[in-house]
Amino acid sequence: MDTSLYIHIPFCKSKCDYCDFYSLDSRNLDKDGFGSIGKKVVDALGSQITDIADTFSVNSWKTVYIGGGTPSLLSPTEIISLGEILRKTISVKPFTTDEWTIEANPEDLTSEWLNACTEAGITRLSLGIQSMDTGILKSVGRRGTRESNLKALELVAAAWKGDVSLDLIAGLPGQTPDGLRRDLDELFAYNPDHFSLYSLTIEDGTPMASKNKRGLIHNLPDDDESASIWIQGRDALEKKGYHQYEVSNFSKPMKESIHNTAYWEMDGWLAAGPSSSATIIRADATAQRYTVERNLQKWLKSPCSPGETELINRKDLFIEHMLMGFRQVRGLSRTKTFERFGLDPVISLKETIASWTDRHLLQPIGDRIALTGEGLLFLNSFLADCIDEVSREKAV
Repeated sequence: MDTSLYIHIPFCKSKCDYCDFYSLDSRNLDKDGFGSIGKKVVDALGSQITDIADTFSVNSWKTVYIGGGTPSLLSPTEIISLGEILRKTISVKPFTTDEWTIEANPEDLTSEWLNACTEAGITRLSLGIQSMDTGILKSVGRRGTRESNLKALELVAAAWKGDVSLDLIAGLPGQTPDGLRRDLDELFAYNPDHFSLYSLTIEDGTPMASKNKRGLIHNLPDDDESASIWIQGRDALEKKGYHQYEVSNFSKPMKESIHNTAYWEMDGWLAAGPSSSATIIRADATAQRYTVERNLQKWLKSPCSPGETELINRKDLFIEHMLMGFRQVRGLSRTKTFERFGLDPVISLKETIASWTDRHLLQPIGDRIALTGEGLLFLNSFLADCIDEVSREKAV
């Protein structure tokens, strides 16, 4: 099997108010007698990655993505150890990937850490800028500042030879369209290869949801204001030559995220680290999914446990295939859909496609069916229509 791998690093120094990913405070973990939590996690990852590589007969890792949590809290030695682990788990030599990404917080970066990433084999750095305004960053619990962002960008420009992606969020408290455009203008000077521009989502159970419910968040843009901020950010990115290829992602030519595209194309992937989830596509148009234990202490004791497993039936996999494919600007492939499910989406989704095409929000692009630029702004409504039709369609 040639496949992609997601690795979850389950700790942070502090948790951003809007984040609902699984992570724990690394400082508390060290106090609780874990010792170096980074080393313990990397050792457990070594056991788990070796086990899944053997279980699924992995020949090569097409892409690797290290997310979190805060992967940049791993030490240079621990980063190099991860590279050694991956080399040992595959049968194809030498170890190569189409792309290996690591997420990083700007305030953590050092030359030594970046050099370790290069030595390990990492080719792509995803830097969580989020905003260039210190006040906005503090309002959502980010530990970075404008100054730490600038320092990291200068360091990356001087010391990093791989690709660079920058993350930004639209709709943060106190943010305006002019503010986001100023951020982008400043960031363009560093000539990154890729931008992810996300719309702020307040997830249930997060500190931000609690604060918002209690009226403690001031200057939060409403839905229309947030959409306007995001649209003006999109327009600035496209004007600068970054083409939108997915609802929240923009890149220079040939610099799209290969790993994330594997998700959007539902090509299947493996996963390691607590709370991570893998999907293995089967020949009968079903899928096997496992989700790793969402408890660091339990996972450290038994990292090779399969966690929660489930079988995704044909209809549910078709829905996921559709939900992910239409996120892309190029849309859903009719050929790939037919090869996998024996279905032509033009027929399976005929009512929805006809309705959205008549409104000039959907269009054919060669083999693919894609939402227009305006249509992507209403992605959730379109997908709801698709799900409703598939749920009523007995042939799927």
